[in-house]
Amino acid sequence: MDNRRILSIVLNVKDITDIFLGTGLGPRSYSIIEQGMISRFIEAKPEDLRVFFEEAAGVSKYKERRKETEQRMNHTRENLGRLDEVRNELSKQLDIAFPDCVKYKSPP
Repeated sequence: MDNRRILSIVLNVKDITDIFLGTGLGPRSYSIIEQGMISRFIEAKPEDLRVFFEEAAGVSKYKERRKETEQRMNHTRENLGRLDEVRNELSKQLDIAFPDCVKYKSPP
């Protein structure tokens, strides 16, 4: 797990990211806008504007969580596929070995 130490307190990087992703601006909140940000906003393409709006609305936090969840689900699917391959291989080996096992185990 990826952790950081802030003011002698160990924090999970995911928790820190959640805090910053969840700071969407409301209609009555104040914000400091960096120099050049207004011109970037005015000149932004529609895709970039969407990112600005999602960040301001706090949607980016949930998009990031969704992306992480989808990655975990894909990883789990891959693991299940590998387990299925191992199970099939062991089943083949058992089918080959079982008749010999029965033959040697039964009394002559």
